[in-house]
Amino acid sequence: MKDLYIIVHEGEVKVEHNFGVTLSVRAYREIQEIKQTHDYRNVDGDPTKIPADLPTAKECRVHVCGSSIAVCIPQQMEALEKAGYKPRLSRSASIF
Repeated sequence: MKDLYIIVHEGEVKVEHNFGVTLSVRAYREIQEIKQTHDYRNVDGDPTKIPADLPTAKECRVHVCGSSIAVCIPQQMEALEKAGYKPRLSRSASIF
């Protein structure tokens, strides 16, 4: 079973990274690493909508990261759960 990452609102992480917010710098670096080494999808719009081209839940382990742990990531995780996935939070690649 492969790992697949869903990166929610990467642009917001990048903005905070550019301001030098410590946790955002670390999260942005982690996201860049994920993008180089893993299969991933971006969610830049409505976090209640899952990407259309996801493999089935039986084919992958889904990890969710990006912005923000307080609002958008939980919305994406809930949408994934409703679609039959068991998403995991990738905390090191996420901001509040």
